[in-house]
Amino acid sequence: MFEINTIQFSILLFAFSVWLLVVIKKGFRSLYTLYYFLNLTIFLGPILYYKIGFIAYYTVVSDNSISEFIYIGITIAILNILFVKTIGKSSNSLSSKAIQELAITYRPNQLINNYFNFIILFCIVYIVLFFKSLPLYKLILTGEIGERLDLTGAIPFYITVSSIFMILVPFSFFLF
Repeated sequence: MFEINTIQFSILLFAFSVWLLVVIKKGFRSLYTLYYFLNLTIFLGPILYYKIGFIAYYTVVSDNSISEFIYIGITIAILNILFVKTIGKSSNSLSSKAIQELAITYRPNQLINNYFNFIILFCIVYIVLFFKSLPLYKLILTGEIGERLDLTGAIPFYITVSSIFMILVPFSFFLF
């Protein structure tokens, strides 16, 4: 079993707290808020998972990898805070102009819309069909987190479909 350095954890928590203040100041109705919560889930979620005491993946993760992951999360939070406070503040920045130009010239066609609608519908149907096999469902019912889905085989094509969830669903969000 590994230990998470309390100082590193505190710095990570502080960095994401400061970043949250920046997000609150910017306003919750922006796309940037979603970006913050995605990063919060990616970089703070696993560390909290281990800090609270869950040990489902402790044989795969080493102390060095946890430490590096924390440093990456801190770096991401600090860079985003600096970006919003400096470059992102100006609506005349180069990135802002490029995004506005892309929005004007690029219009998704109906085929792309139908493709992403099909992917999202497929994901929703897949979740509904195998809802009772999901660890969150088992956690709520039994209080135990359950086995890893990639090891148990309780959900068919779990790795393939989770890859679709992680790649195509966010792409569809940014398209729409």
